[in-house]
Amino acid sequence: MTEKNDSSEQTQPTGDRLPASQEEQQSKEESLQPVIESQPLPNTCFEQIPLQKPETENMEVHKHPHHVTHKKKWGEYLLEFLMLFLAVFLGFIAENQREHGVEKNREKQFMQTFLVDLQRDTAEIIEDSGTWERVINDIDSLRKELEKPEDSQNVALMYKASTTIIFRYTTFRYNDRTIQQLRNSGNFRLIDKVISDSMLHYDGTARTSIPDREIIIRDIYLDLNHLQNSLLNSGITDQIRKKKIMDNMVYPRPIQNKNNLYQYYNDLFFYKVKVEDLKRRLMDQYRSAVNLMKLVKQTYHLE
Repeated sequence: MTEKNDSSEQTQPTGDRLPASQEEQQSKEESLQPVIESQPLPNTCFEQIPLQKPETENMEVHKHPHHVTHKKKWGEYLLEFLMLFLAVFLGFIAENQREHGVEKNREKQFMQTFLVDLQRDTAEIIEDSGTWERVINDIDSLRKELEKPEDSQNVALMYKASTTIIFRYTTFRYNDRTIQQLRNSGNFRLIDKVISDSMLHYDGTARTSIPDREIIIRDIYLDLNHLQNSLLNSGITDQIRKKKIMDNMVYPRPIQNKNNLYQYYNDLFFYKVKVEDLKRRLMDQYRSAVNLMKLVKQTYHLE
């Protein structure tokens, strides 16, 4: 028994020794490593190096203004409001300037067409005034002949004068194109205050003062025409109007109806008075048109 135990103890490896295979592997690894001579290390190698704190610990964290967690200060809100207000205000100013420029161009165009209307009015007034002046002169000539005795009357002159009185009737054709456009479109606000007031005054007299006088003259004219047909030969007056009268033509004397002649004579005078009144009103309108043209040209620098 004792011999078996001794043999078993000899076969078991001790705790300090490795098996033969492991010892061989270890010896091979040690042979591969370079032999490092043992030298004493400097004392500095063992000094403790103070650890530096990361820079991120000392850095201030700045959040972007548009970050979801950024809390705006009241100054930022005020700045954004001022910037928005300034953008809207400048846009409003730009649009206002653009509209102002457009309205100025329209205003100038209105004044250009108004000048054309005034020029046509003045030409019309000059023509009408000349016509009425001729009528006034012929009324004076006819009334003088009617005052004469029958045997000393110039019958040819009476026919010619009566033809002018009857066939030279005219009315003022008012050119109100621009004023009507301004009134209908509500654009009188674009026109200079002084000029717009003058335009309205000019328009008022052209629409009321002159037409009222023309209505009175037309009524007298119709009475004269009726009386003249009862006194003079209308065939002769029509030939005179058409300029078909020969120099040696014999004119029939007016029909001697004293009542009609007397009425005709008085109506001629009344007609003359009203025509002279209309002519004065036309000349006042002419002067208003000329002054208004000067004012428009000076104000808007038009030629």
